[in-house]
Amino acid sequence: KGCVTNVCQEDGRRFYKSGDFEQALASLDVLSTALERSPSYRLDRGLVYYALGRFDEALADFNASLVNLPDAFIASAQRAHTLIRLGRFDDAHAAFAKLLDAKASAREFRGLRTRSYVLGNMGVIDLFRGDAKRAKAELTEALQIDGRNTQAATYIYRVLPQLEAKTIDAAGLASLRRSPPPSSPRASLLRAPRPQTTARQPARARLHCPTR
Repeated sequence: KGCVTNVCQEDGRRFYKSGDFEQALASLDVLSTALERSPSYRLDRGLVYYALGRFDEALADFNASLVNLPDAFIASAQRAHTLIRLGRFDDAHAAFAKLLDAKASAREFRGLRTRSYVLGNMGVIDLFRGDAKRAKAELTEALQIDGRNTQAATYIYRVLPQLEAKTIDAAGLASLRRSPPPSSPRASLLRAPRPQTTARQPARARLHCPTR
């Protein structure tokens, strides 16, 4: 049934790209038995679950994707973002810290030098955890590595001063990140796809082709 498998793969990617995540999931679920052990399939379905806001299921798929490919950068990064959504900030920080030593850290990811991308996320997590001093050091280094890192710039120049002035606290900022309102400008700051909302279509990570 390779033809059916190929059709469902293509349908899943097409529906995901168009923002029809429920239909994307339906197409991918048809392949769950045949491709259960495929790292790329579990990554693909995890991305769909993430877009739907089903973070526990997304985490399970990202974990499964990493069983046979523990050094896969994209799956590792998506797992870390999912941990943030679940409020598991210590685990998320540790996951990003591990990526600093990955071979991919010498390349670019999502339009940034990878080390800057990772450090920027670590800095934001430390703000959520209430460690402004450590966060500032990480965000500063992220900007030094890559001045294009608008996430790091936003948090260090706009959010951090608000925290220091006590116009917002770390708990409030972390709560916003876990469940950002549709209009929140911070919803995309960590460069992870947003969960689905009724107000606007979420951003999406690139869906990778499943393999048998």
